[in-house]
Amino acid sequence: MTSRTDTIRREPARAYRDTFAPSDPAEPDALPPGWHKLYFTAAPRLDELRPDGTPGRDGVVPDIALPRRLYAGEELTFHRPIRFGETLELTTTLGDVKEKTGGSGPLVFVTLESTIRSGAEVVTSIRQRDVFLGEAPPGSAPRPVAGPAEAEWTWTGELTVTPVQLFRFSALTFNSHRIHYDRDWVRDVEGQPDLIVHGPLLELLLLDFCVRNAPDHPVARFSMRAIAPAYVDTPIRLAGVPQPGGARVWALDDKGDVLSTGEAAWAAPDAD
Repeated sequence: MTSRTDTIRREPARAYRDTFAPSDPAEPDALPPGWHKLYFTAAPRLDELRPDGTPGRDGVVPDIALPRRLYAGEELTFHRPIRFGETLELTTTLGDVKEKTGGSGPLVFVTLESTIRSGAEVVTSIRQRDVFLGEAPPGSAPRPVAGPAEAEWTWTGELTVTPVQLFRFSALTFNSHRIHYDRDWVRDVEGQPDLIVHGPLLELLLLDFCVRNAPDHPVARFSMRAIAPAYVDTPIRLAGVPQPGGARVWALDDKGDVLSTGEAAWAAPDAD
């Protein structure tokens, strides 16, 4: 188990907004859903990092003898908004560890269970899934799956994540994973054509997309699943469909195939 404490200052949220949504209106009164990722940053020593730059001996995940670690998705429950100025504690414990065999060899899926608390009160619950993989054989990159027909989209948007934005998000979250800045590593070790957009960043962009398109519906729960890599300097299309009590959203490539999926559930209206 690990535990970290942080005070929710406005500066990290302002830096994220100015990097990814500079045209948004004035600063919100409370931290937008999901933006807790900008806080509670871990800072392992260099000798505690794996060769790919991800945390190794972090006090939670056991030593896994596979060279690559990727973000697979997350489930978030927002019990109440996080207020600026609060001092909160993030506690993380190990959940499931499952070994599997895929088309490219052995895989280990790890679940991390986290809670953000104010004293005894649980503010946010987090279930994160990572996958550890062996060396990447040629052509082993996950491929997108077919997305929803464009005629079904209700919400639409488009963005392109630049190298500067990748760098700033890595700096904001103290993320040293080499897939986001080391092209030689990405091509030679990961078998990918270019730098990869952070999975947690895509999740935040999908969550922000929900909030922007349904401002009257506070998000109570959000789940995200990574399907295939999104690459730097490559257009990403966002699509969304409201549904009873929530919405489904997708990050799509330029062919309309799915890179990541998300599902939001709205908070129940306050009783009169």
